[in-house]
Amino acid sequence: NMAFALVALGKPREAIPHFEAAMRLATYRDPRVLNVLAAAYAETGRFADAVATAAAALDRAREAGLAPLASEIESRLVLYRSGQPPHETAR
Repeated sequence: NMAFALVALGKPREAIPHFEAAMRLATYRDPRVLNVLAAAYAETGRFADAVATAAAALDRAREAGLAPLASEIESRLVLYRSGQPPHETAR
């Protein structure tokens, strides 16, 4: 996926439109994809979007029984709410 490649290259701003397009087309919202999109938003200073997207990712991770991912997202939400980007790229 182009969005993941751009994030891996350190280009979150360029990745965001690709993630947003994928999310509009998808009926299922993968919490891993939402987690990376939230990180990209935070990396570009879009903290309100990061918080909303991470909250949705957290809900879906919990629904899917993905406890380790849910824990990671909870930690990132604390950062986003305080206006800080993640220290490493989301997985």
